[in-house]
Amino acid sequence: MTFEEELSEHGFFIYTSKGDSMRPLIRPGRDILEIGARRDVTLKKYDVVLYKTADCYIIHRIIRIHRDRDGNSYSTLGDHNLRMEHGIQDGQVIGILTGLVRDGNTAVDLGSFRYRLYVFFRCRLYPLRIASQYIINIAGSLCRKIARVARRHG
Repeated sequence: MTFEEELSEHGFFIYTSKGDSMRPLIRPGRDILEIGARRDVTLKKYDVVLYKTADCYIIHRIIRIHRDRDGNSYSTLGDHNLRMEHGIQDGQVIGILTGLVRDGNTAVDLGSFRYRLYVFFRCRLYPLRIASQYIINIAGSLCRKIARVARRHG
């Protein structure tokens, strides 16, 4: 049964994520996700949504909402990713994260102050993550060049 069929029949489904794009919030193979049907839910900035592209399902966080006369589109980002995905159409979003169980026994309260604080800092610090990765890449490149020069002359 597909995710769409599960959502249509039951209104939700339980799933264990395989990818690591939403770490540290969602740990692959360990955390249990409850995905609720989209139905009449108005999506908001920072909601974690399940959407389909081509033949792939993706769970990411909405970072920007683009409103136009043809409907909404979204820019999404995995909590562990550095590149946003743009142009996710409203019709591609099939579900929304409604529950999260950590290690099979502890429910994460998605409305708690602690969770909202996590989301605020994770999303607001995105530019710093990009800058730090850029610096790390430059430093690594310089170290490799120095090592090559040292091998040639050494």
